[in-house]
Amino acid sequence: MYAGSNVLDQIAWHEGNSRGSTHPVGSRGNGNELGILDMTGNVSEWTADCRSYGKTPSDGSAYTGDDCFKFDAERISRGGNWQSYPGNCRLAERTGNIAHWAGYQIGIRLVYSE
Repeated sequence: MYAGSNVLDQIAWHEGNSRGSTHPVGSRGNGNELGILDMTGNVSEWTADCRSYGKTPSDGSAYTGDDCFKFDAERISRGGNWQSYPGNCRLAERTGNIAHWAGYQIGIRLVYSE
């Protein structure tokens, strides 16, 4: 259900335990089975996916069609954040926000590959 544990409080910051703010990466558990930290809660992950209403590719890639480049296009964030109710911290949780919107609840995930 969550990344790294089925017990949310072991791995994630959410509205019930965050005390109203974000927390340093890795301060809540040891990460998921791959050792990746903070995949659930703390900040929602801003993704490349554009809200597509039925145009989502079946191969798992991001939808980045021409309509994604409009000023008011919505981008998807996922995974819940420090303000989310516990039930909204699942990795499958998706929220759409206008691409030019900013807030303390959304972050990015940097990926390093050798």
